[in-house]
Amino acid sequence: MIKVLQLVGGGEAIGGVEKMLLSYYSFMDREKVCFDFCFYRKSTVEADQNVTNGLLSMSQVFDLRAFENTGVFSGYVRSIKRVAEIIKNNGYDIVHINAGRPPLLICGLISAKKAGVKKIIIHSHSTKGVSNRSTITDFVYRMMSLALQSVFRRNATILAGCSKEAAQFMFGKSVTSTSKYMPIRNAIVVNPFLFNKGLRQQVREEMQADEKTLVVGHVGSFSTPKNHLFLIDVYYEIKKRIPNSKLWLAGNGNLKEGAEQYAKDLGLQNDVLFLGERKDANRLYQGMDMMVFPSLWEGLSVSIVEAQAASLPVFASSNISPEHKITNKLRFVDLSKGAEFWAEYIIKEMQNEVNRKDMTDQITQRGYNIEVEAAALQNTYIKMINVN
Repeated sequence: MIKVLQLVGGGEAIGGVEKMLLSYYSFMDREKVCFDFCFYRKSTVEADQNVTNGLLSMSQVFDLRAFENTGVFSGYVRSIKRVAEIIKNNGYDIVHINAGRPPLLICGLISAKKAGVKKIIIHSHSTKGVSNRSTITDFVYRMMSLALQSVFRRNATILAGCSKEAAQFMFGKSVTSTSKYMPIRNAIVVNPFLFNKGLRQQVREEMQADEKTLVVGHVGSFSTPKNHLFLIDVYYEIKKRIPNSKLWLAGNGNLKEGAEQYAKDLGLQNDVLFLGERKDANRLYQGMDMMVFPSLWEGLSVSIVEAQAASLPVFASSNISPEHKITNKLRFVDLSKGAEFWAEYIIKEMQNEVNRKDMTDQITQRGYNIEVEAAALQNTYIKMINVN
């Protein structure tokens, strides 16, 4: 059995990185590959449906809480020794380091090297690497990513990205043409998201949306890159033009309270529904008429992939990677055009929408079917160990 330690940031709520890794692992042969998880902040996976169904019954989960009662810098420094000890004590064959910011990646790399691990995957999950703390910290992170590109390229066995842009941000523009580069896409379990007319009717009845109600949706954490206040502005403009409309917002995060207050300030408290963290996003997509995703940046959004699998029209910010366009259901819109333009463009485009259909072939051909991609990643782990 190949033992892989997945190093992850962690936090208050389960994020896209954790969901992606658990989804990949659920389709692997766990007699051949075993994942353990190490969280720098705190573990977020316990409530995931795969985990509650026993996915990690043979795995260990390490919860460092490295930044409690200390500064960020000292927390990272302190984590190096602790992670190295975890690696040594458990005899991992591969260390797979996952992050959107360079500090966790470099600390994970140092720990793996300190512990003597020779097979290391450094996996970039963002195209920005910002901290959400200050512009100074963000500038430092950007300088770190530039300074560390050669270090990552020399020391990693594989340089992975959830998208080409995420890999290029962390490892340099030319990385995607090197032999070390590997895309590890945010693939999904396709079948639960396929459009189902009966389920659509059921969900809309539950949510008290009649057949004529226009439902605008969004699934994502309430965090800076998701740009929720602009999303609410766009819906405000749609509401002016189509009074019988609702906005469903699924997700949690530290900016949720501010978004709730903003909706109230605009008089939308009865029209914007804050649904919290949902385990049934696949059902919500069925009931929506569209998804609006005005992100400031993304690595590669799982929600956008899921929505396209559901044959749901998606209107996304042109700030994000073109790789998000897996199907013709996705349109890009420039954020600088403003909320009124977005609303008018969305309403016009929705008039040209055709019936929703089975998107399995398109999702699979573009490399986002988890059953296919998990097998490929498992084979990569095996090849890494078999190659001296």
